[in-house]
Amino acid sequence: TEGALIPDVQDALYELCNAGTGTVSITIGHLLNTRITISTPEVMSEEPETLKLVDMAQDQEVVFFVMHMKETMSGDVAFVLSKDLILEAVCKMTQTSYTFDEMFRDEEGLSALQEFGNIIGSAYVKAIGEYTGMRFFLSPVLVGLE
Repeated sequence: TEGALIPDVQDALYELCNAGTGTVSITIGHLLNTRITISTPEVMSEEPETLKLVDMAQDQEVVFFVMHMKETMSGDVAFVLSKDLILEAVCKMTQTSYTFDEMFRDEEGLSALQEFGNIIGSAYVKAIGEYTGMRFFLSPVLVGLE
């Protein structure tokens, strides 16, 4: 069907996602000094819709980071993370105690949130780059809430 991935391509992308998300979970775990549990990556051949990303969160309050791949490979990468995890990371990075809403109103809190997105994006492209021997680039992080 039009827009569908052939099975070999889908399998290859799935393996790249596994390598990338595994490295991201380790990176977040080191930052927070805890073990991070991740779910199986999803490979979608269509444009990701906000509602699909939220459905994947299984009724949790989430933040999602969407990054657009540039050059070497095209497409989008989305990370769906719990609000509690994000808040814990930002509070640790800024050494400030925020509520979730305060984090978005504070310039330092918002900057730390964006930097957290950059950290996970960098970990992801580094992992898939090492896996493939290629260099990947991401656009700046877009942050969404649900």
